[in-house]
Amino acid sequence: MKPDGPGVEAPPRATHTVAVVGGAVGGIKTTAAINLAVALAMPGRRVWVCDLDPTAAATRALGCTPHDTSAGGGAHEVRLSRRVRGQVAVMAGLDRVGGATAAADATGAAGPPEVAVVDCAPIGEEGATRAFRRARLVLVPVDASPAALSVIDAVAGALGGPGGSSVVGRESPHAGPRLRLALGRVLPRSVDRWAVVERLAESYPGALYATTIPMGRRSGAGGARPATLYAPTTRAAAAYAALAREVWADLDS
Repeated sequence: MKPDGPGVEAPPRATHTVAVVGGAVGGIKTTAAINLAVALAMPGRRVWVCDLDPTAAATRALGCTPHDTSAGGGAHEVRLSRRVRGQVAVMAGLDRVGGATAAADATGAAGPPEVAVVDCAPIGEEGATRAFRRARLVLVPVDASPAALSVIDAVAGALGGPGGSSVVGRESPHAGPRLRLALGRVLPRSVDRWAVVERLAESYPGALYATTIPMGRRSGAGGARPATLYAPTTRAAAAYAALAREVWADLDS
């Protein structure tokens, strides 16, 4: 909104909240959250990363420790590349995110961030549903495997039905959080990628973003490697920049 005249400042914009949701603890969900946050900050936006995962993987991946963000619930500045220095902060909760009334963050910059990216707890854990129901947009990073469909169905169900079209009782000018899907690049060779993609498109029309993102390879022990923050000059970072443009178009519409 533009100022009404000389010396009249426009009211601060409410913070857009993007919840990144997955079915399990691991590097896939958190990798998507932290790289999306940095990509959203590249054009000059202030971004907070809210780490609600019980492993605090996002906090560690961004160079902080859980202790940094637990004391007082404040935001802790992340020192990244020069292009985003001072624009990204990490915090442990959502208590100070949610609109123009948010307090100044611990870095000294007044007002709320433009975007809060939430690395949510896995589906089914206490507090996970409440966290992503508060979001403007819910992003589910998935590979093109049949198991991904059950994760998406669980998220959609928690949001009020296929597509996350409404959340009963949510106090918001919007009908409810928008459900969006980001497809990962690394897939087992045995998976029929296009069959799964077609099912996703049929079940959740309009939810699948065009950008394909890197997601990292699972370890042989059945777990996942730690979250990866990609260097700004890599093709992976370029993919997240494209995803950030799609996400911002959604948020700004």
